[in-house]
Amino acid sequence: MAPTLGARRRAKDPEGRMSLRDHLRELRNRLTVSVIAVALLSVVGWYWYDEIITVVIAPIEAVAAERGDEAVALRFQNITEPFAMQLRVAIFSGILLSSPIWLWQIWAFLMPGLTPKERRIALSYFFVSIPLFFAGAALAAFTFPRLVAILLAFTPEGIANLPGASEFLSLWLYFMLAFGIAFLLPVVLVGLNQIGILPARAMRNSWRITLFCILIFSAFMTPDPSAWTMLAMASPVFALFWCAVGFSFLLEKRRARKGGDRYAGLSPDEATPLS
Repeated sequence: MAPTLGARRRAKDPEGRMSLRDHLRELRNRLTVSVIAVALLSVVGWYWYDEIITVVIAPIEAVAAERGDEAVALRFQNITEPFAMQLRVAIFSGILLSSPIWLWQIWAFLMPGLTPKERRIALSYFFVSIPLFFAGAALAAFTFPRLVAILLAFTPEGIANLPGASEFLSLWLYFMLAFGIAFLLPVVLVGLNQIGILPARAMRNSWRITLFCILIFSAFMTPDPSAWTMLAMASPVFALFWCAVGFSFLLEKRRARKGGDRYAGLSPDEATPLS
């Protein structure tokens, strides 16, 4: 019996190298799996749309109830916008719920080009990134009502504030995405330390610059004119930064015991690559 294509490929190249055509075929298959996962889980967002949108507009309703009038409410600009908004909520829910699946497809596509040690490292970062991203999104959902209340407080009495429903939904999604990305900072820092680009001592010595950058990032990513929401993002991110610094020191001590720490015995200035 003639060997299959996969058997011939494994026999020809035990290291798993593939031709360009094979890479494109694998990329197509993984994209197909990702799209199917998003589409299937979008049904969840479509089915639970009423419950989701109730959570989204709760801050608006709370402010309207506090003011005792209907001068604060969401509005639709045309007859097709309600359908478009429900479709956006469904697709976003599908992307969010299926994120472990399509992120795994990305990792699985890249991992054949890595060594066994690099694969273990990549897998560990993958499993850490998912809960960190969801933790950031959850914090955003917790602080968003406060953000809405602060922004609507600038509306003078007797003047109606009727934000567009699509714009308000975009602000909510953007806010959650910003927090999720910000919470991935420690993963990036530890990864740079592990591949030998950023030593732990350089991270510790540059904490003031890091704090300034985190505050600037938080100010741009949170459209709140007050400092409350900016600090709500910056505080946990800065705490995660110190967690990354501590974990990087532990990794360097472990490498030093194995004789593989390139920064052992160097001063902070000598250990910094830019020097």
